[in-house]
Amino acid sequence: MKIAFIIEYFPPFAAGGSEWSTYYLAKDLAAKGQEVVILTPNYGAKKSEEIDGFKVIRFPFYLKLKKLNQLPGNFALTNPLWVIWVAISLFLIVKKENPDVIHVHGKYSVPPAVIANLIFKKPLIATIRDYLVICNYGICLMTSDKVCNLKDYFFKDFKSYVNIYVANKNIISIFTNLMFAIWGRLSKNYLKFFINKADYLISLSKKQKDIFVKNGITPKIKPLYTNYVFKKVDHLGKVTNSILYVGRLTHGKGLGLLLNAISIIKGKTKNMTFTIIGDGLFRKGVEKKSRADKSIIYLPYVKHHQLQKHFQKSLLTVVPSIWPDPLPRVAMESISNGTPVIATNSGGLPEVVKNGIYGYLAKKNSEDLANKIILGLKNEKTLRKNIKRDFEKLSNNFGPKLAVRYIEIYQSLILKK
Repeated sequence: MKIAFIIEYFPPFAAGGSEWSTYYLAKDLAAKGQEVVILTPNYGAKKSEEIDGFKVIRFPFYLKLKKLNQLPGNFALTNPLWVIWVAISLFLIVKKENPDVIHVHGKYSVPPAVIANLIFKKPLIATIRDYLVICNYGICLMTSDKVCNLKDYFFKDFKSYVNIYVANKNIISIFTNLMFAIWGRLSKNYLKFFINKADYLISLSKKQKDIFVKNGITPKIKPLYTNYVFKKVDHLGKVTNSILYVGRLTHGKGLGLLLNAISIIKGKTKNMTFTIIGDGLFRKGVEKKSRADKSIIYLPYVKHHQLQKHFQKSLLTVVPSIWPDPLPRVAMESISNGTPVIATNSGGLPEVVKNGIYGYLAKKNSEDLANKIILGLKNEKTLRKNIKRDFEKLSNNFGPKLAVRYIEIYQSLILKK
């Protein structure tokens, strides 16, 4: 069976967990005898190459990225030029490669993939990793499973967004963000339209599936966890006196909760360091805090293989999401490296961070988060023993065997066509 993966970014350009999740799935499928070809825009890498048993084809693109973790804005990946350019590129490659099934791994690639597939009528499956297809801000989802209506979008979500993220509030900045808000709402509707044209959807968690179903996403949805590499936990290196955060530096990811919790933790522990890895709108604030407080170590970007070492040497990893994160890769990636996780009871996190077993779940406030981190530090060795004890089970649920479930889905879609 030949499978075409379509994604907006692929290593070496990897701004988040989705690119590496796609990489590992392609690798696992290839190891099970499937032919995988990845189709992605060329932002300045090799035109084509063979990696770990699968092929990568990078089609010509009008945008070149200077940083490996750089992300173009919403408009760059929803405007008509993107759709037309990518649709034509995908049409030509799909015609030549003739895959049995098309699996789209990025929401922005779904519209051009659907258009390119109109003639071929290949089975088309899409993995959606966030909620932008039902609300581009997603602030409303922090308090409800139902997204905002048009009135609440502008009078509540937009107002909250400006208060949280716009530092210099003036007529020009507010007007500019209002234009982006209008475009964001329009692009959300257009993305949702094309998402509903897919034959099958993959969500990252049961919680994400429930939210999608409640908000008008109509294709059949299967929750399938992301695949991870599980190494022998006895050989992962020496643990240091450090707590780790990895992710975007945004309000929804709960960075503010963690920063406020740090002062509480420092008052109850000694010689603890906090490593924050990531980039985002709050970067300047984090840089300022790290300069003023030597216990806070800030790294804007770390390569994937180096990130694994940070997981391995940390006492705990903190995932303090405020929004209903479908399932941040960092949580399970930490556990796969033998490191317990302290997470908020939000989104898909409770489905993998088993409370009191692999870590602890906190309420979405800094005080409870701090208390759970301190509890995690106290019971860190027990939590590690639990992870070690369940390592084989975790590997079966989140490791290479997940590829078999994808193969079954692909085959069932091919038979229906």
